[in-house]
Amino acid sequence: MKDMLYCLCCAATFSMVGLSDLYAVTTEVVLSNSMKCTKEELMTFFPQQVVESVLLKAHLSKEQAEAISKELAQKDRELAKLVEEKAAKVDPNPFKDLSQRDLAIRIYRETLYEVFAKVLKSHGVTNEDQIQTLLDEMQAAKSELFIECIRKQQHPTKPSIPSS
Repeated sequence: MKDMLYCLCCAATFSMVGLSDLYAVTTEVVLSNSMKCTKEELMTFFPQQVVESVLLKAHLSKEQAEAISKELAQKDRELAKLVEEKAAKVDPNPFKDLSQRDLAIRIYRETLYEVFAKVLKSHGVTNEDQIQTLLDEMQAAKSELFIECIRKQQHPTKPSIPSS
């Protein structure tokens, strides 16, 4: 379900990259910004390295950014379940009826915001506009990571072979 939820909700964001490419990313690639990308990292809703990076750029303290990114990483497992529970209350369930794609995306985004906001508020970040901005920046950074990972996977740097 999480794979379907992730792919459905990210399809618009990643329309320039074939979603089948996501399944090709099975090896670890280190990007120019020292971030690593693996299939597991790309399939998480709140990748720790991305969340921490966005929070540090927003001038949160390193301790605060680390604590928030760790807590969100733990909440990652809950997110899919929360979305499934909300979707199950709708008839027809938008994750079983692809004609309800827009509703599925709305449920996903609302739930993502609720989880993100709850964690940030528990760490002293209470301004709703700032929370929304941070979530938008995190999703943009995650999109960039995804695209860079796919590009690196498709065009890996070839190790130089010393000439004798």
